[in-house]
Amino acid sequence: MTARQPSFSRRSAVIAAALLCTVSLAIGANAALNKRSLEAPKSAAAEQGVASTGNGARLALVIGNGHYPDANAPLAQPINDARALTGALRRDGFDVDVVEDASKDDLARAVERLTARIKPDSVVMLFFGGYAIQAGRDSYMIPTDAKIWKEADVRREGTSIERVLDAVSEKGARAKLVVIDASRRNPFERRFRAYSHG
Repeated sequence: MTARQPSFSRRSAVIAAALLCTVSLAIGANAALNKRSLEAPKSAAAEQGVASTGNGARLALVIGNGHYPDANAPLAQPINDARALTGALRRDGFDVDVVEDASKDDLARAVERLTARIKPDSVVMLFFGGYAIQAGRDSYMIPTDAKIWKEADVRREGTSIERVLDAVSEKGARAKLVVIDASRRNPFERRFRAYSHG
């Protein structure tokens, strides 16, 4: 049996490349600013020691949801993209928690694990591939076991991206990066229309 390497879609490859560059630039810029703001170091060794203490943990939560019972067919790319991005992030020094076909409980536990690991000065990344829906001013990651019949159910069944980012900020993360690769089709939309007319 041969194992196939997951492949990125062209759009996701561009997103991932831009993201990794952004992470590297953010870390480099922060280290440079830290270095400039310090008094002139007494030796090159002391300078290097100060710069290295400024680098917090690199943490990532990568979620790929492809199998939604309410969708006509599985989404092909989110799980492949999540696997490929996980490999790239790990090679770049990230501690990655990857979750595939996450239920509502899986999403809640994954967010808890992420926020528990954040220390001040951490760089935190969130990637979500699957269905995401905007309701009001918030965007929601939709778990695979969501029971959505009307738009109000999105808030109850989904996980608010804004709330996740707020929790990350409260823990003192230095940088937050979010990539949402959401399917344009909303498998629940026909229910919204039917419910509002029924």
